[in-house]
Amino acid sequence: MNIIILHFLLFLFLIYSNGKIYFKYIHNNNINLNFFETSLFGLIITGFIAQIFNFIIPLNNYILYLNILICLLFLFNNFNYYKLEIKKIEFFFYLFVFIFTVILIYGSPFSDDLNHYHASYISNIDNSKLIIGSNFLHHHYGLSSIWLILHSYLNFNTSLLQDIHVLNGIIFFLVLCVLFKKILFNSNLKNKLNFTPIFTFLIFFLILKYSRLKEFGIDRPGFLIIIFTIYYFLNNFFYKKNIQIFHFINLFILTFFLFSIKIIFLPFLILSLIYFIYEIKLKLLFTSKEILIILIFGLSFALKNILISGCLIYPIEITCIEVLQWNSKEIASNLSFGAEVVNKSYNTYQGNLSPIVYIKNMNWIENWYLTNYKQLLDYILVLLVSCFFTFIIFKKNKSAKYDKKIIILSLILLMLSLFIASKTPVIRMFHHVFYLIGIILITFFLNFSSINLKKNYFIILLIICFSFTLNKNVNRIIKSNYKNDPISHIKEINWYQTPKKRNLDGFIYYDGWIDASPLGNENLDKLNYTKKFTFDIIYKK
Repeated sequence: MNIIILHFLLFLFLIYSNGKIYFKYIHNNNINLNFFETSLFGLIITGFIAQIFNFIIPLNNYILYLNILICLLFLFNNFNYYKLEIKKIEFFFYLFVFIFTVILIYGSPFSDDLNHYHASYISNIDNSKLIIGSNFLHHHYGLSSIWLILHSYLNFNTSLLQDIHVLNGIIFFLVLCVLFKKILFNSNLKNKLNFTPIFTFLIFFLILKYSRLKEFGIDRPGFLIIIFTIYYFLNNFFYKKNIQIFHFINLFILTFFLFSIKIIFLPFLILSLIYFIYEIKLKLLFTSKEILIILIFGLSFALKNILISGCLIYPIEITCIEVLQWNSKEIASNLSFGAEVVNKSYNTYQGNLSPIVYIKNMNWIENWYLTNYKQLLDYILVLLVSCFFTFIIFKKNKSAKYDKKIIILSLILLMLSLFIASKTPVIRMFHHVFYLIGIILITFFLNFSSINLKKNYFIILLIICFSFTLNKNVNRIIKSNYKNDPISHIKEINWYQTPKKRNLDGFIYYDGWIDASPLGNENLDKLNYTKKFTFDIIYKK
């Protein structure tokens, strides 16, 4: 427990400081953000910086110590920037959310994705700089999620499996507090236009559904960033005049970070780019100094993908560059097809159709539904309960009309997301579909120009939601005899594998998923290895 709390507070200080440094030197302190908003942007900027660093150095403990030192020096020279004006009741409320989050972390003994590829990818980045052609070590490494890179940066090697949950807990805590601050502690709650019903719905959904940090993987952090993106967009763009260029830059950074987590979040990036073009003159954008930040982040993303897999966007086959000897075109094709077959539940299919015929022309729908209907109904239930709770605590102005703009934007995102989901229909990867449906329902039935929040009802419903999730996690902690030791746990359930040493032309690598580096699960005997300058390169014969 002590390690969880210490690392939580240390990483939180680091990302908040990185956010402060970013806004001071890039945006000249023009943006007035609270602690939680600044920390979330700091987390995102830290992820992009870590991605750039890994081209030349491993993301080990030393680079983390250096960042902490820089933050301490910044604190010493800019102490006034760290002063927070907060009332006692507000402080104790955030303290409760912090304790709630720590309990969620402590109730998560290990991650289901650890023996898949996440832990080995994080461990590789911890111990070496980028390896050209590393997708040959494991065909999922080419996905190269920036969230795993951030995991590698914000962890101490001796507590890797614990720090994975700590980082997931931090983003959960920050997003919840951003929404709570807006609803409960915002003095401008009675402004002419207020979107607190949407934020309230999202809070209920988060607390009720995200009760297990072990399930976060790289999907749910993306969903949490989506919630913050919705919050930032509604607060800074909707019906606002004289929107500053830095708001567009920050919106792009948010949506590009989403896309860097997982390509299924592409609709949010597309919509933000369209919004750029529609709302501002491109000449103004390209004469802004902040455009350099976008270019650096974008180029680092593209270069990282090309060096790891030989593809601009892996595993999209047409983006693979065949002239590169380490390109993964064939692997990408097999992965895309195999993933679609599995995600459409062919493994439970009892008929005579071949995999190719099964996934075409909606042949898969009936079997997929029979396989997934319980999980689907569970999410629909959470959606309906969250909407119902939201309707209880807000009064509707019968004479008010619904906001068409929000509904149209939500429908566009919903349609684009469902289109992508038709290729990879995995419910856990598309929670944002339920967000968007909820936002459409709330926008249709509630009036944002005349908000009347029943705070007493809100607090009562919050207590119910928190109690539900706390009870589940406390029972998990009791069941584990109050023990939270991921390494011991995976050994007890026989998930631990001793890494097996292999050699490719002098390149030493290991078959496994933890306790060695570099790790993978593929035999490289049919490949070549060379070293140019200081870079390890794995390539085809």
